[in-house]
Amino acid sequence: LGAPVGYLAGLNVDVVLADLNGDDAPDIALVNDAADLLVVLLNLGDGTFASSVTYPVGNNPQAIVAADFDGDGDLDVASGNYVTDDVSILLNDGDGSFGPAVSYGVDVMGVVGLVAADLDGDGDVDLATASQLEDGISILTNDGTATFELFGDYEIGANLDAIVAGDVSGDGRPDLVVADLVADAALVLISGGDTNTIFQNDVRYPVGDEPLSVVTADFNGDGWLDIAVANGGDDTVLVTLSNTTGGFLPPTTVATGNGPGQIDAGDLDFDGDPDLITINQLGNTIAVLLNDGDGAFVLDAEYPTGALPSQGVLTDLDADGDLDLAVVVLGTSIKTLTNDGTGTFGAAASHAAGGIARAIAAADVDGDGARDLVVSVPVTNTVNVLLNDGGGGFVLDGAYGIGVGVDRLAAAHLDDDCHVDLVATSIGADVVNTLAGDGTGGFGSLASHASSTNPYGIEVADFDADGFVDIAVTNGYLAGDDGMTIYFGDAGGTFARAMYFATAGSEPAGLTIADLDRDGDLDAVLANSASDDISILYNRCMGVAPPPPCPEDLDGNGVTDAADLATLLASWGPCPRCPSDLDDDGFVNAADLAILLAGWGICDE
Repeated sequence: LGAPVGYLAGLNVDVVLADLNGDDAPDIALVNDAADLLVVLLNLGDGTFASSVTYPVGNNPQAIVAADFDGDGDLDVASGNYVTDDVSILLNDGDGSFGPAVSYGVDVMGVVGLVAADLDGDGDVDLATASQLEDGISILTNDGTATFELFGDYEIGANLDAIVAGDVSGDGRPDLVVADLVADAALVLISGGDTNTIFQNDVRYPVGDEPLSVVTADFNGDGWLDIAVANGGDDTVLVTLSNTTGGFLPPTTVATGNGPGQIDAGDLDFDGDPDLITINQLGNTIAVLLNDGDGAFVLDAEYPTGALPSQGVLTDLDADGDLDLAVVVLGTSIKTLTNDGTGTFGAAASHAAGGIARAIAAADVDGDGARDLVVSVPVTNTVNVLLNDGGGGFVLDGAYGIGVGVDRLAAAHLDDDCHVDLVATSIGADVVNTLAGDGTGGFGSLASHASSTNPYGIEVADFDADGFVDIAVTNGYLAGDDGMTIYFGDAGGTFARAMYFATAGSEPAGLTIADLDRDGDLDAVLANSASDDISILYNRCMGVAPPPPCPEDLDGNGVTDAADLATLLASWGPCPRCPSDLDDDGFVNAADLAILLAGWGICDE
């Protein structure tokens, strides 16, 4: 090597070599973190470089990559910016000069690493960032025109640094490898490929005052799932029916008891349609709302529970085939109310809980065929097991450590041993804990998973269709980041991969999971207690069937015509994931009308 040659570029922290002007000679692009600049030095063809040209980027850039983001054949540049928590995209005009930066924010603070790769398998180049101030990476997906959308976050470790992409698993898809400065380790994230789960930006619907709980069921028997919400601030239940295209009709409301904090759905009176039940925290009752079969509800009766009922579970406690209720109340006992099969409940019976309980779940934890109860006791940081004696009673059997201040519980099969396991959220501790069941009513090893702020509502389901159950929790109840975190499961019942989805609603509390748009994957509904609305996150599983060759032909008869126009106009307005939403922005509007009219006539083969 000869003597080094210096070129004036400022204080730089990352550099990339790439042919920026198409002359087959590598040029230099680097980021100047002190001046917030991209610096470009073009190769003169003889190993020397022209004077630098600079372009403004975000604040304190720490990383740079070059890739063809807009598909025009030349290399563009992206910088990862530490202070502004964003990525700046600068498009190449073909001769090595660049247009103004366009920035896209990420949800993790302190961007220090950046990598470009086709992460979602759609043929264009996406971006992943690594953060040094928060525990995770962010994914930005590209629509092919260099327009990026925040895909979500993975919470994988603290003080991350460099990030690279490569096919580590040998499946033909790019995986990510991240350097963890604290753990002195390389963290590997294997691509889910066609089993990744992507949720589109949430679609919000206004509801009543302080919605705390939400449930889905087919209330009117049309084959589509509808939504019911308990509004704790105005003592109502709001019901919104599906419009059968993935959206929802204007809601109706029905009065319920005082301060409904939880809602559940089930066929209480055995007439073939789902009814509703609310737990009324201020009224010290449960309320039964019977369904007329068309999705219209009437308050049938209220039943006293004892002081301050907080949480409950609707299940068959006495093995007679109808749905009963177990409720946590103020004090050291829980209450059970049995259903006579007509939707009429008997007097509440008391059962010792072994302490002041907060959360409750029901499952056959000892394998005898009867539904047992599990309650959390925050004072002792335990879950207490109450075994069903088969005669309507529950016997306190044991207590097991579950972590600090458990607020919600869920029972599910998390691994492959067929035993019932537990999932618990703790608002103050910002963790999600899992507890493995032994099949005899006991519980063993505890595993903790870091969460975004204030995890609360829980649902367990297979979101990415890989055959293993995942865990979803709401974040931001009472304070903190508003959204939902998914913990993706594997064959061993571990949840090493997590992903956070921000929502626009405030302080989500309740959570329910259902296939609202009947596309074969599970969507999420969050009850936003502070913004008085619900957020629907529609699941966009990768690897779904390709769109039809003529999407404007809504009725599939080979011709885009007046019938298709009528279908589109009938779907006008908010209509996420419905066929008439031709540009997939969640709304049927003038843009979709223009697409349909442009495809008018016989479809091309």
